[in-house]
Amino acid sequence: MKFCTVVGLVTALVGGAVAQDTTLPAVPTGTPIPGDYNGAYRPQHFMNDPNGMFLDANGTYHLYYQYNPTANVAGNQHWGHATSRDLYHWINQPIAIFPPTNDSQVFSGSAVVDVNNTSGFFPDQNNGVVAIYTLNTPTAQVQEISYSHDGGYTFAAFAENPVINSTSTQFRDPKVIWFEDHWVMVISYSQEFAVGIYTSPDLKTWSHASNFTHHGLLASTRADGAARVADFAKDNYAGQFFYGVPDGQDAVSIAWASNWQYTQVVPTAQEGWRSAMSLPRRNFLANVTRIGWDLISLPYDLSPVLGEQLASSTSLVNSSLVVDYSGVASNAVYFEANVTGVSGSSSAATLNFTILSPVSGESIRGGYYFGGDNPFFVDRGRVRGFDDPFFTDKFSTSTVLRADGTWTLSGVVDRSLLEVFVDGGVASATASFFATQPLTLLTLSTAQLPANASVSVAVYALQSAWKEYENGEGNVLGNVTTTAEVKRDEL
Repeated sequence: MKFCTVVGLVTALVGGAVAQDTTLPAVPTGTPIPGDYNGAYRPQHFMNDPNGMFLDANGTYHLYYQYNPTANVAGNQHWGHATSRDLYHWINQPIAIFPPTNDSQVFSGSAVVDVNNTSGFFPDQNNGVVAIYTLNTPTAQVQEISYSHDGGYTFAAFAENPVINSTSTQFRDPKVIWFEDHWVMVISYSQEFAVGIYTSPDLKTWSHASNFTHHGLLASTRADGAARVADFAKDNYAGQFFYGVPDGQDAVSIAWASNWQYTQVVPTAQEGWRSAMSLPRRNFLANVTRIGWDLISLPYDLSPVLGEQLASSTSLVNSSLVVDYSGVASNAVYFEANVTGVSGSSSAATLNFTILSPVSGESIRGGYYFGGDNPFFVDRGRVRGFDDPFFTDKFSTSTVLRADGTWTLSGVVDRSLLEVFVDGGVASATASFFATQPLTLLTLSTAQLPANASVSVAVYALQSAWKEYENGEGNVLGNVTTTAEVKRDEL
């Protein structure tokens, strides 16, 4: 299915002659043309952190992302761009922001809609978009802005950039929000392990307000001593929330589903791409565990891609359910399990899942012991398509039964990515994997549950996010690479 990776793409490119010092790399135009996207891991080139995500007034989600349009490794960073109405079906757009010189890179940042025209860039509109990002140069990282008159599709750089100067090479990733009557930025001083806080009335003039760091605290604010982990596996990085989601609705996030320890050597480069984005997630705070308030993360409404129910059971107590989903064209499924009537004394009770290739015997598995503080675990060590010392195979987290004896598990497996959500989203894990053969069998099983326990499970096919773009031969209308010669000063 790969509905999470459709934004990490190279698309059709534009051209025009210029002087050498202003030549841009090949860039996407976003024009759909026929292309073979039948690979097990959708192509092309290198993508990492999500950037500048916002929801516009027309209900379109904008996702920008760190993107190298010319190679399958990081470097030559641009802001790629994709749009969606439902967070699953994405349309590739032309690259949104380019580095101004050949030795600079556009690093991560955020975007806002300047509805009140505080910047002065938009005298005749209330939907002007301003992107705030780090420009990385050989000598420093500085903060710049670009503005868009067409709703975030094309941008012009502010003539008086940078808006925050610096001599540091480790000063990056601004996140900007509107608060009361001004703009607030938080930004990382990565070598100092500190967060800078800046304010501005107009997005152009910024004042340093304070720094947030562990130095100088009179006491710990984490009185319970408990660490809150947003994702307990290794492939959920640089997550951002969409700006502009209405008050009263759950915050929506997307993260980069990879890890710098191995992302530049994973085997998908043989198909022309590296990296994927996570599922979109809805997030909220709830006081549901013994450590108090916690972040709850669950898949955003799956209905746009939810297909037929493949199997279900309302009595999976001390038994197993095996689902063959080899006939699902997307090779992606959603599964869920709901358990009641289990007490903390049921120390030997278990719930497990296994996702298996009947051809190669490769598998991913996970499970939970219901007694005490035993962990929920995920093990991706039984797939053989990639081997690296940093590609950790096992992950776990402690999760405790609720007082009413209920427990839930849900998950999505999507060709080369597994995401699981434990105990109603109290814990989650994102794990990429690279099997030599497709995984097409899912087994859900329980053992040694008490007689009064109840277990219901269901498995659903997920439709391809490319479905709307497939032609009669099953190929997807994608994009191809050509050379480009465009003047930066014409953008």
